[in-house]
Amino acid sequence: MSATVASPPRTAGSGSRGASGAAAAAAPLVSLQPQSHPSQSSSSPISAEEEESSTPSPPPGVPDPLYERLRSEALQAAKSEPAISCLLHRTVLDAKVTNFNQAVAAAIAHRLGSLCGTAPDICPEAVRSIINDALDSDERVLGWTMAEAVREDVLACVDRDPACLTILEPLLFFKGFAALVLHRAARRRWGKATGVPGEMSRFVSFWLQSQASAAFGVDIHPAATIGRAIMLDHATGIVIGETAVVGDGCSLLHGVTLGGTGKSKGKDRHPKVGRDVLIGAGTSVLGNISIGDGAKIGAGSVVLQPIPHGATAVGAPAKVVGRAMESKPGTENDTSMRDVVMVHFHPHRNKVRRGRGSRHPLDKRRSRSVGSVDEAGNFDDEKARRTVVMIGAEDAVATEEIKQTRLVEHKSWP
Repeated sequence: MSATVASPPRTAGSGSRGASGAAAAAAPLVSLQPQSHPSQSSSSPISAEEEESSTPSPPPGVPDPLYERLRSEALQAAKSEPAISCLLHRTVLDAKVTNFNQAVAAAIAHRLGSLCGTAPDICPEAVRSIINDALDSDERVLGWTMAEAVREDVLACVDRDPACLTILEPLLFFKGFAALVLHRAARRRWGKATGVPGEMSRFVSFWLQSQASAAFGVDIHPAATIGRAIMLDHATGIVIGETAVVGDGCSLLHGVTLGGTGKSKGKDRHPKVGRDVLIGAGTSVLGNISIGDGAKIGAGSVVLQPIPHGATAVGAPAKVVGRAMESKPGTENDTSMRDVVMVHFHPHRNKVRRGRGSRHPLDKRRSRSVGSVDEAGNFDDEKARRTVVMIGAEDAVATEEIKQTRLVEHKSWP
């Protein structure tokens, strides 16, 4: 995450928050390089670079630059646009709010309560208390507390969305941010002791999930594992299943489905998404497959097989068409897939051609079936219905020699 608390306001851009998948069995991918993915464990090793780039809550009594910035933006908005002063004084500028965590809880609880009708099932103050308790919790998911993750989430919105100029906007208006806060609160109540012997907490988490789904159109199972610095852009129609994992620094656009396959209870059925991954609008990733760190998935793709680290995949079913030029695609939002080093085989030569931006990644000529190779790298015409893509890890300007090669075998569909 490159965003910092002191980052200057951005210039206005285009874009606004605005609105999927069937389970399918997928054949395993044959890869010469093993795929790794984030652990579902509640703890995960954190690098020194990540620790340095994070924005932890300051100790009690120490001024919090993020909260001071939020409050300053709220006061300015109340002054310049009095019509929303009532909303601001019920949320961020509430007299009970004294820090960033309380501001988040007040804003999200108010949004949910206002959308639940005149007779909500749970008192808005109870929802606010649930979110506050979760933000104060020391429980870690993928190495981060909820307070640390939410701070990075709001900064990710400002850093990656050119239409977002203040941190006040995600708190008050972004449905993806609100749904993510509610999921994180539900996750920290999931499976906890209730005080009744043998009973574990489930229904409060399910209520938060269902209300977030009804109010914001985002359905995230309480047991899903999600890292920090996540942006759910536009967010409408996003579905994340029970055993899914989403690593740090990812961006998911509207209509993304991380869906499962099969119906066996207690089985690992959903995708494992690595760190800094970009998944385009309307994409479905189905089954217990891994998406490697730094991968990019084009809009409208249907991913049924694992995607290697740093690869770019598009299509239905998705095929690897090249390598992402960015080290962290999840923070760059290259949804048009133009920052891609295109790599493809010539159908009649045991040779790789590389191009940088010479043709658009969505060109059908780049993703059609062009034959296959055997384990020695020689083409085998008998496997004409398979595509093999070689991905080379190159430096930022593509001047160094290929450092490693992965052969990825994709089953071509009619």
